[in-house]
Amino acid sequence: MNAVGKRCAYQKLDSGIREFVFLEKSPAAVDEWLLHFDRIMVNDPPQEGVRELLLIDIRQHIPGAVYAAQKLHAWRRDYDLDDTNTRTAILIDKQSQMVMNMASTVIRIVGLEAIKLQFFKHDRQKAIDWLLSER
Repeated sequence: MNAVGKRCAYQKLDSGIREFVFLEKSPAAVDEWLLHFDRIMVNDPPQEGVRELLLIDIRQHIPGAVYAAQKLHAWRRDYDLDDTNTRTAILIDKQSQMVMNMASTVIRIVGLEAIKLQFFKHDRQKAIDWLLSER
């Protein structure tokens, strides 16, 4: 699948990894990200017994944490997801404590503690390798 999205690009890699790249820092980018998830749930939902691998690239633009948490929390109420079956790699520009604290806050607010999460500074291939090792 080719990448689609003006504010948050999405593509499913041949390996099965779902890659999201934030192209701007705006509420509309977060909304588009969740629209991608809506389409995934309808057209290509997670399969039972198959690990869900997500790569989220926020190297260029970090979405607003509070808005993202609120919207993701509301979105998740509509779906019964197996968080223990999800692995998420987040690509960041700087391994700053601020980014990691913000992510931890979002995870707690939204109730995603069961998702295994790893941060990677710039290295997309290393993030992909980690996700594939978690299959």
